[in-house]
Amino acid sequence: MRILLTAYTDIDSVIDAINRGNIFRFVKKPWIEAELVSAIEEANKFYQANSMLSIKNDELQRAYSELDKFAYSVSHDIRGPLSGILGAINVARDMHDITEMKEMLF
Repeated sequence: MRILLTAYTDIDSVIDAINRGNIFRFVKKPWIEAELVSAIEEANKFYQANSMLSIKNDELQRAYSELDKFAYSVSHDIRGPLSGILGAINVARDMHDITEMKEMLF
């Protein structure tokens, strides 16, 4: 986390430094102690929140990966029996004898 402390008054240069340097907070002279402490505390809270967010995003990505593996496994396990049932139904459609259909399907 970066906090820019300056007495430089050229606002364009300050804005450029903030944008290029990823500055969290800008504090100009004369510095007020409470303002400096507040800026440091807020930067620390922001850093901790971003760190926790990064950890949670990693956990979420792992959970999505596990869910994707589970969904693939379930769909793979169900595909075989469903294909067998659909095949039997398609064959039964061409049959005209009820007894033969029952034998085929049961």
